[in-house]
Amino acid sequence: MSFGFGIGDILAVIELARKIRKDFADAPSQFKDISLEVRSLSIVLQDIEDELSLPDLDTKQESELKEIVDGCRDVLEKLQRLLSTYGELRSDSRGVGYKAKRIWKRFQWEPDDIKELRSRITTNVAFLNAFRGKFTNKTLHEIKNSADQFHERQDDRELNKECLAILNWLTPIDHTSQQHDFITKRQADTGQWLLDSPVFIEWVSSDSQKLFCPGIPGAGKTMLTSIVIEELMNRFRNDKSIGIAYLYCNFKRQHDQKIDDLLLSLLKQLSRYQSSLPGAVKDMFDLHSPRQYRPSKKEISSALKSVTDLYSRVFIVIDALDECQMADGCRMDFLSEVFHLQETCQLSLFATSRHIPDIEEMFDNSMRLEIRASDTDVEIYLDGRMSQLPEYVRNSKDLQNEIKSKIIKAIDGMFLLARLNFDSLKGKKSPKAMRNALNMLPTGTDAYKDAYKDAMERIEGQLDDERDLAKQVLSWITFAKRPLTTAELQDAIAVEINETELDRENFTEISTMISVCAGLVTVDDEGKIIRLVHYTTQEYFERTRDEWFPNAETFITTICVTYLSFETFNTGFCQTSQDFVKRVRSNRLSMYAAKFWGLHACKASISEKILERALLRFLENQLKVGASWQLMNCNYPVELYVCQGSIPESSPSYYGQFLSRGLTGMHITALFGLETVIQLLLYSGKLEVDSRGRSSQERGFYFDSNTVNPGRTPLFFAAEKGYEKVVKLLLDTGKVDPDWKDCDNRTPLYWAANNGHEKVVKLLLDTGKVNVNLRGSRGQTPFHSAARSGNENLVKLLLDTGKVGINRKDSNGRTPLSLAAENGHEKVVKLLLDTGKVEIDCKDSKNRTPLYWAADNEHEKVVKILLDTGKVEIDCKDYDDRTLLCWAARKGHEKIVKLLLDTGKVDPDCKDYDDRTPLYWAANNGHEKMVKLLLDTGKVEIDETDKFGKTPLFGAVYYGHESIVKLLLNTDAVDINKSDHKCRTPISHAAESGNESMVKLLLSTNSVDVNAVDKYHRPPISHAADSGRESIVKLLLDTGKIDVGYQDDVGLSPFSYACLQRHESIMKLLLDAGKVDLSHKDEKGMTPFWMAAAAGCEAVVKQILDTNKVDLKREVDYWLCPENEWCDHEGVVKLLVGKYADMKIDIPPEAEGHIRKRWPGLLEGT
Repeated sequence: MSFGFGIGDILAVIELARKIRKDFADAPSQFKDISLEVRSLSIVLQDIEDELSLPDLDTKQESELKEIVDGCRDVLEKLQRLLSTYGELRSDSRGVGYKAKRIWKRFQWEPDDIKELRSRITTNVAFLNAFRGKFTNKTLHEIKNSADQFHERQDDRELNKECLAILNWLTPIDHTSQQHDFITKRQADTGQWLLDSPVFIEWVSSDSQKLFCPGIPGAGKTMLTSIVIEELMNRFRNDKSIGIAYLYCNFKRQHDQKIDDLLLSLLKQLSRYQSSLPGAVKDMFDLHSPRQYRPSKKEISSALKSVTDLYSRVFIVIDALDECQMADGCRMDFLSEVFHLQETCQLSLFATSRHIPDIEEMFDNSMRLEIRASDTDVEIYLDGRMSQLPEYVRNSKDLQNEIKSKIIKAIDGMFLLARLNFDSLKGKKSPKAMRNALNMLPTGTDAYKDAYKDAMERIEGQLDDERDLAKQVLSWITFAKRPLTTAELQDAIAVEINETELDRENFTEISTMISVCAGLVTVDDEGKIIRLVHYTTQEYFERTRDEWFPNAETFITTICVTYLSFETFNTGFCQTSQDFVKRVRSNRLSMYAAKFWGLHACKASISEKILERALLRFLENQLKVGASWQLMNCNYPVELYVCQGSIPESSPSYYGQFLSRGLTGMHITALFGLETVIQLLLYSGKLEVDSRGRSSQERGFYFDSNTVNPGRTPLFFAAEKGYEKVVKLLLDTGKVDPDWKDCDNRTPLYWAANNGHEKVVKLLLDTGKVNVNLRGSRGQTPFHSAARSGNENLVKLLLDTGKVGINRKDSNGRTPLSLAAENGHEKVVKLLLDTGKVEIDCKDSKNRTPLYWAADNEHEKVVKILLDTGKVEIDCKDYDDRTLLCWAARKGHEKIVKLLLDTGKVDPDCKDYDDRTPLYWAANNGHEKMVKLLLDTGKVEIDETDKFGKTPLFGAVYYGHESIVKLLLNTDAVDINKSDHKCRTPISHAAESGNESMVKLLLSTNSVDVNAVDKYHRPPISHAADSGRESIVKLLLDTGKIDVGYQDDVGLSPFSYACLQRHESIMKLLLDAGKVDLSHKDEKGMTPFWMAAAAGCEAVVKQILDTNKVDLKREVDYWLCPENEWCDHEGVVKLLVGKYADMKIDIPPEAEGHIRKRWPGLLEGT
């Protein structure tokens, strides 16, 4: 361990956790959860401490662990201080000998500050588990801390059911079926041009390269991607150190291809091919599954990094980046995550896309290969399909060649067009008709349009039943809100209007559906997903919907609500998960219909009488609506299982959800914003307009509550979504309570303000019946929400009521001004200040002011505005005893620091809770300009130590900030040999971390003590040898001042540490120095020879034997003793057996028998 951090630090945090646990002994039941959180944290820390008693960490691991443990200590200390506000210690009235008892104050439920700390503790447990997973799966297999504690790798074993369950918990998405579908459609030898290209060959053979392959629509990018994946799989089939993961982006699957989904898919694939489930994944599951949470993006990224580190090299292949969704910056964020992973791991990336400028810009400095349909590939493809043309074509080679030639010429690099053009030739009855069709093949920029139009004209020319079926199929596939399974489409096509159940005899075979669609439809995912042949087909139909499918949305809406009205749903809400699974399996369109009927209805013609009757029949049936609510709020993973064509029999209770029963057709219609349908329901008069859902908890895998909240009326849903017309319609009835509160004490006004719906807010305010200051469960009012969002008009609207509590605090003590300042909303801050009523310097529960939040988030303009008021305390300290200057210096906010220093009202040398100054934080975090600013004040103590004895120089050295080290050294105010509380000096840390240029810089001062020892009497060279820093060992040896034979508290020398860690090159380097005492024994009686032999370093053993300075008889006899459990390395044993032969000494009989048994034949000829 290094840099003032070690086992003792972890033990201190464990002890603090235990102390807090004792304080909870008599706490009210509300504190039970956080007490258990603290216990979990204590257990994980104890596990970490136990494991770290074996191996040392490298610099990177230590830095990561230190940051996590510091976070644990910070949150526990805050919790300890917070407990004092909820209870006080009083002596027992029985006098001396009886323990003091904490008297707890009374309060309702769980305070928000406790909730926040619970969340932070949970996060820290996740980080510790992720770190432990990385450490145990990789580091423990690589690092050997002592000669008597070597570990063998675990034997490969198949993933068991638990592992598969955990992998499916990560994500049910599985791209293997897509890969199988694509590669099975490949014509033999196609795509070989790409695999043989110099660019691809270089990419495969080079580490950490990006290969970007853009192409025009229809060029065959997806098929070539599948060929690349197949090539990688085959090439590295027997190399378990190579990881391969891939993604197929799909514009119709954007709801399940958000950034977390994409990262989880990569994590799942790379975890699947490990011999055992990676610890980082198991720990993430163990942390979140019982609590029914999903991991955060940060946790997923950390786990992905951990698992990627388990491979010597990883390939990631991504197809169709242009189809990856752009909402919330998903596509760019995802690429940034992958690029960042590539910076830290041996990762090679292959990606395809259409020519999209922002994507191409991301790959500016990457290898590049344009994708176009090669003539050779097209010819192979067409040869493979010639048997589908009439007999006169099959019998004429000349005509076949003419067909191939004309199609290749027409497509201009668009593979898809070859398929469409070929399909257009199938019905030609004579050679003349064939040649006429070939001469009419579409070319140029309108080729797709003409090809699709031709296909639709062929569909129109079919028999009436075939034409109608084709149009139904194409309508569903084109306008569906997500990809449909073949089973879902079969059910949809089989629905008969006005029937009360699905007639199984009305099913149409999928093969029939495909055959009537003129080649525009295909089936993917091993027969589960039915789709259009290409996204350009989708684009064509969307542009020409009025021509081909004018009533598609009305038709689909009618089918969906008819389906949801079937008698099978008359039983209503399923009481168990098993019943729910049975329902979904038996009614395959049910989940799609429930989730999306309203979205189709938004674009449908509600005035159609058939649809009107179907809607009323469904929405006025409370049982069927209840069943639909349950299906609609089914959890995302189950919907994916449906998309993949399978529902699990049972699954772990990953989530616990609250579902609101009692929600009516009026609620669901308001949720979709269907004004015309609400008018129908109001006219019908059968549903209560202000009905309120009631709460019930359903434990299980299958239900989600994002859109339902007990106690909400239809007005809530309309207000939250911003459906102005629906809100007005409901208010105009005079039968709704506009100020009704849901179970979280939130009103329609709160939800409208929270989502920035100004017009809805005005409608509600105009009723004169709403409380603008009503606090929700977190203590925030609608005004808090408006200020936080930065919606200036909304803030004005609420201010104009003259009723808002402008300084009202939420549960964390935050005011609207504080929230606006934190988010940098300059105009809102000015608006609030202009009222003259705002408390500018109001402090929250963390003792932080609006100025703090603006500075912390680097909102320079807001900081200036607040400073210009002259009413803010600039140098106040927060909960951590840190000032604004300290935080800004720590984060590198240069402009903010300059603003603060220019006021002349801040102490540039102030200390925080750990006695760390702004200069310390700036140096530690590598902010060079910040360091200069602070040094230029002439008011900072440059060599001041913190609680751990570290100065600013320590952090700069440890984290490799050379320019800052030079700045500090040039001041002549630093002691380069000052030691921290573990007696380690800057060069000790630099030597261990392996930063060669930093060590050179320190040595160049000629003032550094290269033999300074720490509290365990280990000099810098021992740390370097232990960490495998060969270049550092050489640098230190070159000083000529190193005592190579120096022994620490346990008798270990630099050579000993190199042996224990198997750093053979360092062993040789030290031996070559000629100063290793070969007769020296450590406290366990181990000599350098014994250590080298135990480490299996043959070259070093030979070098030691060749010195003739070893007691060979004693050493060799001891080594070959059959009781010696470390007689493990065949090469070393061969050397020793050979040495016996050279010395003409007989091998002891016991050893001989042991060797013959373990390595038969090794003694032959000796």
